[in-house]
Amino acid sequence: MKYIFIFITALLLVVSSADAQPGGGRGKFRNRGGDPMKKLEQLEKVKLIETLNLEEETMLKLFSRRADHQKVMEERNHKADLILDEMEELIDENKDGSKNKEINAKIAEFGQFMDQTRQMQHQFIASLSEILNPESHAKYIVFERNFRRELRDLLKKD
Repeated sequence: MKYIFIFITALLLVVSSADAQPGGGRGKFRNRGGDPMKKLEQLEKVKLIETLNLEEETMLKLFSRRADHQKVMEERNHKADLILDEMEELIDENKDGSKNKEINAKIAEFGQFMDQTRQMQHQFIASLSEILNPESHAKYIVFERNFRRELRDLLKKD
């Protein structure tokens, strides 16, 4: 486990130092540093490895289950956006109040969809008890909150 952590840390250091000046000074908006979202995901994984300090097999199971869940949540976010786009169209068409019934139906659909999404998130967190001991499970839950909070704070600074 230590070797994996050291390897990932070294890899991140090499990647981050190679991207110290993306674009090589040739164009203000040229992004040669790679996908920022992938880097953020890598950082999150490294911090999670540090926080949980799990065996390699357990960590792989966790990352696999987590990746599957994140994919499902991305699909659900896309579906939620589609529902909201439909709601927005109904609002635009509702000049005389004739679409109020459809708008109410769309609001109810969105509410049910979000309830299902929250239930799926709850099930995912609960399913981690199959992989993690209670302390690691709690650390994971706290890590998720704290990591998102750190990101939000970083974005507020800029």
